[in-house]
Amino acid sequence: MVVTAIISMVFGLIGLVSSMVLMAEKSGKASKTMSVIGLGFLVFGAFTIPAPGPGDRPRDQRGDAPAPITGETAATEPAGSGSGPDSTLSGRIIAVDPGHGGGDPGAIGPAGTLEKDITLSVSKYLMLFLEEAGAEVVATRLEDRNLSTRERQAVANHATADAFVSIHVNAHDLESVMGTETYYYPNHPRSEDLAQGIQDRIAEALDSRDRGIRQASFAILRGAQMPAVLVECLYLSSPVEEQRLLEPEVRQTIARAILRALEEFFGEP
Repeated sequence: MVVTAIISMVFGLIGLVSSMVLMAEKSGKASKTMSVIGLGFLVFGAFTIPAPGPGDRPRDQRGDAPAPITGETAATEPAGSGSGPDSTLSGRIIAVDPGHGGGDPGAIGPAGTLEKDITLSVSKYLMLFLEEAGAEVVATRLEDRNLSTRERQAVANHATADAFVSIHVNAHDLESVMGTETYYYPNHPRSEDLAQGIQDRIAEALDSRDRGIRQASFAILRGAQMPAVLVECLYLSSPVEEQRLLEPEVRQTIARAILRALEEFFGEP
């Protein structure tokens, strides 16, 4: 398609130049005919430029942050150490909750990056990796829309999920604040264990400041009927960590870290 577009544009330019020369030297029907032909070639070339391919990811109107991605490169890379039919996740139901969405952008970075875009991207990578590991995945959202806390809880509870992971990125008034932290609520005896495992894996994988796990009475966690955590991957309010989050490799790394933590969690007696 690229070759076709180049050839078409070359012919268009040649036709246009030819018509201009002939118009300068002659008058009458011949010059008018050549002019029409030249213009025709140019228009044909413009409309045969190929549409962006899979590698040409669109950017949103801000120009700073890539549009949410769907794991376009992740499928070719190994997911977790135990991925596949023998994984401890095989047959498990995992509920993934991309934070915010729709009219609720969540935190906004110094460069204009929206939390809702980052959380959806990380979540889609995680969903892909979980499916590769044999898990059944239920998601609260797969597109840019917002749901109430009750609706998000209902998705996980109705599916009788074995674990619930809500993905977020953090914000602070001070741009110097950075790091990873994970929240849990004692709604289930093993929520704290899941939070600690995910916290350890992400902090280690990103080499980020380990801000530890914290108990919090978040409504999204209180209503869950299974081990549930809310992950604050990095601080979007930090210019340094905002730029890291804009890198697809970093978002994939976060997803893999959560995957491995879940594999370890379900591998424990």
